[in-house]
Amino acid sequence: SEHYTALHYTSYYGYKEVVQLLVCAGADLKKRTKDGETALDIAKRRGHQKVIEVLSKPVSEAQKSAFQERMKLLRYEIENSK
Repeated sequence: SEHYTALHYTSYYGYKEVVQLLVCAGADLKKRTKDGETALDIAKRRGHQKVIEVLSKPVSEAQKSAFQERMKLLRYEIENSK
């Protein structure tokens, strides 16, 4: 697996929405594979422009906060659907 993280894999395959989710959740954008590539390097190499855009923009505190609120709601819905 060459020290690939979920962010590396989703950048490789061009899964923009999942990359966005991982970035908002605090994924380490500087983490490198065994070959020294970041998720952004991988997206560039594979030509995934939408992923490149997500990885190139800083995530605001408002975005992080909104993500955390959505996760709380999702957990609540899951726990109370039993």
